[in-house]
Amino acid sequence: MTGLNLPWIRTLWLDKSWVQLVLATPVLLWCGADFFKNAWKAFKRHTATMDTLVAMGTGAAYFYSLFATVFPGFFTDAGLMPDVYYQLPKKRIRQKHHFLMATPYPSMAKSHKGGTHQGKE
Repeated sequence: MTGLNLPWIRTLWLDKSWVQLVLATPVLLWCGADFFKNAWKAFKRHTATMDTLVAMGTGAAYFYSLFATVFPGFFTDAGLMPDVYYQLPKKRIRQKHHFLMATPYPSMAKSHKGGTHQGKE
């Protein structure tokens, strides 16, 4: 992800969803062609293979992105902001972190005050 810090990459394609769609479409169709063909064969045999999983996952992600590119305000107008999904896990992680740091055993608690280690080994 080092290229994300280069200013000319941001201006060329990073902030433009249509450019990303045009670049992603041939990659999905060319690289994923075998997955989609094998998934279709498995679908006709009423079975599921790993190709089915890959084809469904990449297809769902592609069509979600296609829909979000064609109708950019649809998800935000419906109140589905991306940060809504991250707030609850962040809160749970912070709670678990505080729980783990508050250990009931003083011999396990270690602190670094003034650059020296204080606590029992």
